[in-house]
Amino acid sequence: MKQFGKKNSDGKLVVAYLKAQEIWFYTEKLNEFVVFPFPPELMHHLEISHVDKLYAVLNDFIVNAKINPSELFIILSGEVYFLRDIESQKGEKREDYIRRFTDNLPFEIVFVKDLIFDHKEKIVGLNRYTYQPLVLALTKIGFNVSTMIPDFVLNQELASDQFTTESAHTLVLSDNTHLEKYNFLAIQEQSESSEVLTIENTMPDKKKVLPLVAVFILLLTVLGVLIWYTQSGVSIPFLPAYSDLPAEETITPADESTESATNQSTEVTTEASSTAEVITPVALEQLTVLVADNSADSSQYPLIRDTLNQLGIQQVNSTQSLVVESENIIVVASPRVSQDSLDKILVALTQPGVEITIEKDSDLEADLIITLPAGILES
Repeated sequence: MKQFGKKNSDGKLVVAYLKAQEIWFYTEKLNEFVVFPFPPELMHHLEISHVDKLYAVLNDFIVNAKINPSELFIILSGEVYFLRDIESQKGEKREDYIRRFTDNLPFEIVFVKDLIFDHKEKIVGLNRYTYQPLVLALTKIGFNVSTMIPDFVLNQELASDQFTTESAHTLVLSDNTHLEKYNFLAIQEQSESSEVLTIENTMPDKKKVLPLVAVFILLLTVLGVLIWYTQSGVSIPFLPAYSDLPAEETITPADESTESATNQSTEVTTEASSTAEVITPVALEQLTVLVADNSADSSQYPLIRDTLNQLGIQQVNSTQSLVVESENIIVVASPRVSQDSLDKILVALTQPGVEITIEKDSDLEADLIITLPAGILES
């Protein structure tokens, strides 16, 4: 394996900036970003599936962009990871906080790493299926992916909170060995990656197949038991024999009044059940949101409105009647909010050091009510 963050023998280092929906590639020869957008069917909720399909489309993109596979330096955008400051958690043991942080990540298989940065201990968490399939696809294309670090490390290094072509150019020309302590692709992580995933399959696909196999086997078993009872002439224990069924009653004129009453009761029951409202989730763009802003000058509402607008939610309004005392972000969702939509909203609302409390309620003035504590959002 080549040295950390070093150029290859041709002096060419490729920088890749991984965002939630796309990757920005930069080389010294191109001198500008070329953007690879993830196909929607391959990237969903920060999870990449079908590594072989990703390899195919990504390989075509690399060839068309005339990027020569070489040493690759991956920068993780803040869109794809969760960051917390451990030292700011008062009254809670470090191990307990890390465990709770890990359990609260909205992913099935996570990667969590604690590190010291700017004299503070921080913890970073992300979905393994955000980066592991990508690393495997890039490796198959021919890249030597030896480095992956979060962008907040570079923000101070480059004196900028935005990753630009100048930032990428600086990385290409610099000796980056001092960043090795922040590398997420340590030797043990690379070997673990190859054990968890293969190019042919990813874990989510296997998890979808196994329950189907179990249901199929169960149905075959039940069918076999029914066939055996039928052919052997033995009555099935959980079904009454035909001779035990009550004989059909003949309605006489004397029973007509009873029949009429029964019919009326049935009609009322049917009408009541048919009018019962069945609430089904709606599309993200159709949701209505109320934001209860606890700040003195309501300065947080425009920021949260813009954040939700970027997700496609346009019906966002502020309210003062629902303001409550809280140190956390409180999200109350109605049944019209699907789990997928809720996950996207929670990711967008995530702020360092601020927890999110989730509640469900079917009797709301809007589909979603978000209560913000004072001073959590940065402009």
